[in-house]
Amino acid sequence: MGFLYVSSGRRISDEKGAEILQELGLLDRVEFADGTHHFRFCHDAGRHHHHVTCSTCGKVSEIDACLSAEQIARVERLTGFAIEGHRLEFFGRCERCRE
Repeated sequence: MGFLYVSSGRRISDEKGAEILQELGLLDRVEFADGTHHFRFCHDAGRHHHHVTCSTCGKVSEIDACLSAEQIARVERLTGFAIEGHRLEFFGRCERCRE
């Protein structure tokens, strides 16, 4: 495991460093169908977007598709929660892996 060093001279794990960069909007956390995750730089990191991930080769594409306000309101009605945010992940096989 590698380590990152912060200005105080303390070292932190790569995973914790990636989480900090995610909180700053510099990296995105991408979930995979097998339950694992990876961090990646996205073209518009920090902008609300989602990902579609190939369950065969791991290719990740950014997409602008999202839940509508009506769908989010329905989730609130069904659960009694006040929704503050969401993460939407799509999984499938990319064109190359389907050939």
